[in-house]
Amino acid sequence: MKLSSATLEVLKNFSNINQSIAVTIGSKLKTVNSLKNILAHAKVEEDFPKGFAIYDLTKFLGLLSTMDDPDLSFNDNDVTISSGTTKCDYRYADIDYIVKPEKDIDMPECEIQFTLKKDVFTSMENSATVLQLNDIYFKGCEKSGKIIMGATNKKNDSEHGLSMEVGEGVTNKFNVVLKKENLKIIPGDYNVAISSKGISHFKHTELELEYWIALEPTSDYE
Repeated sequence: MKLSSATLEVLKNFSNINQSIAVTIGSKLKTVNSLKNILAHAKVEEDFPKGFAIYDLTKFLGLLSTMDDPDLSFNDNDVTISSGTTKCDYRYADIDYIVKPEKDIDMPECEIQFTLKKDVFTSMENSATVLQLNDIYFKGCEKSGKIIMGATNKKNDSEHGLSMEVGEGVTNKFNVVLKKENLKIIPGDYNVAISSKGISHFKHTELELEYWIALEPTSDYE
């Protein structure tokens, strides 16, 4: 089996959420971070023939990057990675020591919904990084009916602030907050749904890729 560039991108993204991964039989990859407040699912083009676990996903991907068009053969205790005359038997991890998703999320009713464009998110993320702003918020203004995306530091509101419009149709005032470090999503356009129950859902508009990210306790919905 050869891994496509799209699958490698998903695995690299997932390694930023959790350094380890437990892969199940089939074409769906899942991961969750150690705090279990970020969950991600992706459907890939490959169909994995057996379940296995990788403890250090970054190291595994780094190994693949050193080889030219590597081919993977999944054995009982390891995966054989071959490229030309080079071969490596990479041992699986004990799945019992891997933090992995235990169940899917049944998303509650979402009062806030909009589409977040790739260029808007990228601009916000880059600007927030330059200004060292750690919190991303989505605020609903009843008067204008607009949804505003912004960046700030909730612990120090006297610092720089950043905001831009991302949606409309607001009927209730809200201010939901996510940690910027938790928004570890692959660049793209996303349909975003946010529930007052404390959870957000980011679903890629073109790929079978989605993330569930917990809101911060400072979030408010009226």
